[in-house]
Amino acid sequence: MRRLNIKNLLYCLLIIVIVLVEDFVRTSLSEIYIYYIKPVVWLGIAMIGWFYVRKNVTIKQKDEKAIRITTLIILFTSFYFMLGFLSGFARSPYNRTFLGIIINEYSFVFILVAYEMIRSSLVSSSNSKFQSFIVLLTMICIFLDIEDLIESFSTGIHFNYIFGTLLTCIISQVLLNFIMKHCGIKSTLIWQLVSTAILYIVPILPAFNWFYNILFVSLRALVCYVFLYYTYTNKQLVKDVRVNRKRKPYFTIVAMICLILFVGFVCGIFPYQPIVILSNSMVPNFSRGDIVVVDKNGDYGIDSIIQFENEGINVVHRIVGIGTDENGKTYYITKGDNNNTEDNWVVYEEQIYGTVKLIIPKIGYITIWFNDAIRGIL
Repeated sequence: MRRLNIKNLLYCLLIIVIVLVEDFVRTSLSEIYIYYIKPVVWLGIAMIGWFYVRKNVTIKQKDEKAIRITTLIILFTSFYFMLGFLSGFARSPYNRTFLGIIINEYSFVFILVAYEMIRSSLVSSSNSKFQSFIVLLTMICIFLDIEDLIESFSTGIHFNYIFGTLLTCIISQVLLNFIMKHCGIKSTLIWQLVSTAILYIVPILPAFNWFYNILFVSLRALVCYVFLYYTYTNKQLVKDVRVNRKRKPYFTIVAMICLILFVGFVCGIFPYQPIVILSNSMVPNFSRGDIVVVDKNGDYGIDSIIQFENEGINVVHRIVGIGTDENGKTYYITKGDNNNTEDNWVVYEEQIYGTVKLIIPKIGYITIWFNDAIRGIL
C-alpha cells in the first residue's frame, strides 16, 4: 500500500477551510475583495501548492493533446449555444459594458488560472485512489457554492439543485481532473478559459433547466473521455494521429472558422440573430415553426415587427401605436396580426431587441418538436 502524501492532504484541508470561510462570510465581502483582492489571494494559495506540493510529471504528446482539447471545447461551446434553439435564450446576467467585461474577465481569468494551478499541484502529487478522491472533493468545494447547497435543502428545492448544479459540478470536476492527469495544465486552462470566458461576452445565453444542463455536461464529459482514452491508448489510433499530424489542416481550419461564425450568429454577437417562432399570433405573416432574422440595430415605428421581452418571455409582434407616459418616456403598443385585440401591455425601448428583417419558413419545427418531446418527458 502506498504511503499517503501528507503535504497533499494538508493542502487540501487548507483549501477547503478557506472556501468554507469565503462562502459563509461572502455577504459581508465587498466588491473590491471579490473583483480585485480575491484573485490575488487565490494566486498566492496556488503558488504555495505549485512550489511545495506539486510534482513534475512527464506527459507525452502534451502540445498535440492541447490542440485537440481546443478543438473539442470549441465544438462543445458551439453545441451549447445550438441547444438554445431547444430551450430558448435569455439575456446574459453579466455586465456587458466595456468596463464591465474587462473587470469580469480580469477577475475570472486570474481565479481560473489559480484554480487550475491548484488542480495541477493536487493531481500530480496524488499517489493513491483515496487521495485522488480527496482531490476531487477539494475541487468540487472550490467550484460549488456550499452555502447555496445548504440553503437548497432547507428551502425544499434540493432536487433541482442536486441535478442542476451539484451533479453537473461533480461530472465537470471528474472530467477536468482526468484531463489534467493525461493532458496537463495547458489543456485544462484552454478548456476552462474558452468554455467560460465566452459567457461574459455574448449578449444572450441558452435558458437551460436542470435537464438540459445535466444532458449537456454529461454528453460533453462522455465524448471527451472516450475521445482522449481511445485516441491515446489504442495503438492503431495513436498511429493514425501521427499520420494525420503530417496532413495540412486547411479543411479543419476553414470548418472551425465557419462553425465559430455560425455560433456567433446564433448567440447574437453579430447585428443579426435568428429566432424560432413558437406561436401563430402573427399569421399570415409568419407562423409557428418559422424562423425570423432580427436586426438588433434596426429602426422601428408604426407597422414595424419587433422582438421584445415581456415578463421574461420573448415576443414578436407588430407596433400599432406609440405613446408617452407621465414621465415623458416613449412606449409602444403592440398586437399580433392574428389577434383580435391589442396586447394588454406596453413596450418600452429597453425591452426591444430589434426588428424582423427576414422570414425563413418551417425550418424551426425541428427545434419545436424536440423541445415538446423533452417537456413531455419532464
